[in-house]
Amino acid sequence: MDILNDVHFLKQGGCALVRYLSIFMKELYQKKIIVILLMLLCAISAYSTDVLFTIPFSRQIYLNYLYSNVGPDHNHVFMLKNMEYFDQDYTPELGQKLLEFIREEEGVEACGRFYHAEMPVDDNLQKVLVVEHSIKNLGNIKIEDEESAFEQGDVFIYAGSSLKNKYNIGDSVSLDLGGEIVDACIAVFLKRDSSWPVKDQFSGGVSPADSFTLDEKLMIVTNQFQRFDNSGGMPDILYYITSQDSNEIRIKSDIQEWTKTHDFGVSIMSQNDAIQIAKEKNNITKENTFNGAIILFLLTIITISAASIVSCLMKLRNLGIFIACGIRKKTLIIMNYLECVLYVVIPDIIIWMFRQKQFLGTLSVAPPKGLSMLAYCDFYSHSVMIPLLLLLQVGIISIVAGVIPSFLIRRMNVANIVRNIDIR
Repeated sequence: MDILNDVHFLKQGGCALVRYLSIFMKELYQKKIIVILLMLLCAISAYSTDVLFTIPFSRQIYLNYLYSNVGPDHNHVFMLKNMEYFDQDYTPELGQKLLEFIREEEGVEACGRFYHAEMPVDDNLQKVLVVEHSIKNLGNIKIEDEESAFEQGDVFIYAGSSLKNKYNIGDSVSLDLGGEIVDACIAVFLKRDSSWPVKDQFSGGVSPADSFTLDEKLMIVTNQFQRFDNSGGMPDILYYITSQDSNEIRIKSDIQEWTKTHDFGVSIMSQNDAIQIAKEKNNITKENTFNGAIILFLLTIITISAASIVSCLMKLRNLGIFIACGIRKKTLIIMNYLECVLYVVIPDIIIWMFRQKQFLGTLSVAPPKGLSMLAYCDFYSHSVMIPLLLLLQVGIISIVAGVIPSFLIRRMNVANIVRNIDIR
């Protein structure tokens, strides 16, 4: 009998692991058609999981990053967007009057503008963030040594942590504003991972080239924003910060009433509301394919579980002989779980590699240099989050599918199973 030959083989000397794997692979080969069908089902389930979750994971990572870019008082940060930016009746003077009105409103602590750009600094093109002084604490700013800050004049600079080998505190740099040269000093260095929002970041207005971290940027803080303004004096998006005890509804109503009397419209939204709306839009459970992916996942569990149970019942006598000949039940249970893992893990690896190449163009899990923030979120989503999700899938399917066969093996009565077996 083949089973007795297998028992004799397992009892031989040498590496036990190799002998067990040999028997294990032999059993799989004997039911190769079933194995292929189960792996195909697992591959379909893995592919649907990968396709469904990659983009939402990326968006969620991105949203979490946006959330961290706003300072601790994000509940009191509001953005005001001019809905008639290209209206011919809109003038820079009207925009300035709006700024002054908001700044004088009771309960408003600060109001201002900012923009990210590239600017000639000492005749070299440098990434910069230009911020009005009143809102310089709007972002997630971490200053290395506030006591040594060298803030002088109407224009000064916070330098990113990666620029320490290029500048020193107190250094004077020349900023080229399109013909006008403005001198500013390096006031202080920022800690690593200091960050700042990007205009319209929660409503899809962020381009792949936008970067939130300030490690390689010069943050130009100024009381003379109009000298740096790259929008012709038209504040397409303003930011204002309210006090903890202010009546935010009243402030919003007053601003809307003022703009109404000046014949142009605005939308006002708190950063916190914008974050919540963006998160709601990214709710994966509202995707049409979500229920289908869940049903397919459950079908995979049920199918592999049924196949594992039937396989265990069909070879109960063989398992009984193994146990009667001294093979431990624990070893047989491990081999059963290993079989369930194999059904899932091989298709998952193949599908992940296929999608990694298709989605990112590389099989490497190390992010290339120079990735934009959006591209990095995509990379992190598929290189880290999806493998973790597939690993969880492997664990759930393998454990559930192996529970009943393990129970059957533990409760096995060897005497009853082998009683009628002819072992001549």
